Amino acid sequence: MPHRAPEHLHYSLTHSLKQVDDGWTWKQDDRRRANLEELSDEDRKADAERRADAMWADVRAISAPAILFRGANSKILAPEVATKTVSAMQNARLVEIPAATHNVHSDNPKDFARELDAFLTETLNR
Repeated sequence: MPHRAPEHLHYSLTHSLKQVDDGWTWKQDDRRRANLEELSDEDRKADAERRADAMWADVRAISAPAILFRGANSKILAPEVATKTVSAMQNARLVEIPAATHNVHSDNPKDFARELDAFLTETLNR
């Protein structure tokens, strides 16, 4: 995020990460994971497939109106994955925000707010 001030990035990371025994993770992530280094390649692949299947089942189960924002310059959420995600959901739309990376709301708050307001207005007026 070259356009973000270093002070803001430092603040965000300082308050978003926590150190754990084997490195760093997000403060909000309390999941216990198997030590993948102890698994065989076959077991590691099976674990990844099991987690992916569970995630896609959760995505398909979302029935509430939903909006997925994607920053046009995101290197984290590929356009085809965003499209696949919205297609898997029962009532979702994809909105791509220009001049934004993965942190759409802070990279381009004006366009993000405009699109969110439009979505909420339409959804709440049904």
